[in-house]
Amino acid sequence: MEGTVTRLLDSEGENTPLERRLEIASCWLGLAAPLVTIGAIFAAVLLSPSFDWGINALSDLGRADVVVAETPSALADPRPAGVSAAAATETTRLVFNTGLILGAVLGLGFGFALFRAADHVVELLGIGLLGLTLILMGLVGIFSWPYALHLPVAAGFFTVLSGALMVYGVGNYLAGHRTRGTLTAVAGGAHGLMWLGWILAGGVLSGGVTLSTLADVVMRPGLAYPEIVGAGLLAVWAVWTAFTVRRDLGHGGFGPA
Repeated sequence: MEGTVTRLLDSEGENTPLERRLEIASCWLGLAAPLVTIGAIFAAVLLSPSFDWGINALSDLGRADVVVAETPSALADPRPAGVSAAAATETTRLVFNTGLILGAVLGLGFGFALFRAADHVVELLGIGLLGLTLILMGLVGIFSWPYALHLPVAAGFFTVLSGALMVYGVGNYLAGHRTRGTLTAVAGGAHGLMWLGWILAGGVLSGGVTLSTLADVVMRPGLAYPEIVGAGLLAVWAVWTAFTVRRDLGHGGFGPA
């Protein structure tokens, strides 16, 4: 069953067999994407020789093998020397960065089902923001720490994620899916507040904000904790939404046909 927005754009008003197969495949991608991403993160943690949740950032697992002092495009790490480099190996880099990129590609494929199930134009705006969120997640894996581009794309990922969930949740609510919309919007708002608290706790208001000072504020020991909360939130939401959207489109639950 198509969503209201899709029906307005579809003059025939009925799903073709191909459209139904694409919807089902898209829902499977929505289920697979978070499993791949979260699986890669925890696999890299287990494979790391020294990763410590209270010291490291998740990005340390995919850290580029560069010497910061000899690399103009790299940022100085405000944490104790060696903390970041010691957590990464060739294997953790491959697993972590590939997991982010592959998860982003799979997640973008879920956008088709979200679009087909949309019942309000605000949901479409939220879907667009979710697509941007996934692109930024993939870029985190491409521009690994400590390259300078890593910090803005990583910060952009967590920032846009909050906005995307709030906007999509509002769209759900306006479309009549009040419980789903409220939970989604609240989750996005809570995620944003968590990161605001992390930044303020780092003393960002005590001086001017530049890329370097932002690195000092954000890249503090224990950054992995808020990062995994954000990644886990997106994963739980994606799995839940994949099941919900599949049912909304009239395909039932996941499992054998």
